[in-house]
Order: sequence, then structure tokens, then C-alpha cells
Amino acid sequence: MPRWAAGPPAPAGGRPGWLLTGAVLAVLGTLLGVSIPENDRLGWADYPAWAAFGVLAALALFVGTVLSSARARDLQLAGAAGVLVFWVFIGLPMVTSNTGFCLTVGGLSAGAILYVSTSTGR
Repeated sequence: MPRWAAGPPAPAGGRPGWLLTGAVLAVLGTLLGVSIPENDRLGWADYPAWAAFGVLAALALFVGTVLSSARARDLQLAGAAGVLVFWVFIGLPMVTSNTGFCLTVGGLSAGAILYVSTSTGR
């Protein structure tokens, strides 16, 4: 592969910056999706267990992305899968709302990290 096609080198921590950006977007999207009130409804009040599950999964994704070890990668992949499960059960049914949009941003970010991490071994 030509050197120019390899893309920019990974930072000193060993993880590309866009992985960290995706993890931050997953956390922010999930947190905003369960925290923004819409039509007098709030995620933390309407589905508290699922809201906690989604936020914890997003945080696991973030921590797994920041750290660099085999266990951290497992944590990253489990967190990404958890955010996607949360999006399927909670975000997808309300995808046309503002909170659904935030959850979709989090789900898409987690899905991109899951796809790239499993296909490139990062």
C-alpha cells in the first residue's frame, strides 16, 4: 500500500483521533437523548433502567476507546454493542423526535466504531 493511502499515523496513545471523537459523540448523543425533555417526557423518568443501561454502555465504549489493551478493546466492543441494543429498543421507535435524533447520533457513532474496530483490529 502506498504511504499516502495509509492515512495519518495513529497518535502516541495508539488510537486514531476519530475513534475518540466517535466515542465522545456516542456518549453525548446517548446522554442528550435521555436527558432532554420532550412533550413533557424525560428518558430518565420514562425508562430509567434502559437509560442507565444506554449511558453505562456509552461510557464503557468511551473508556475502552481511551485505554489501549486487549481488555480495553473488549470493553470498547461490548460498550458499542450495548449502545446499539439500546438504540434498537429505545431510539428506533422514536427516531423522528429530537431525542430520537440524539440517540441516533450516539447509535451511529457506536456502530461506526464497532465496524471499524472489528475490521481493522484497532
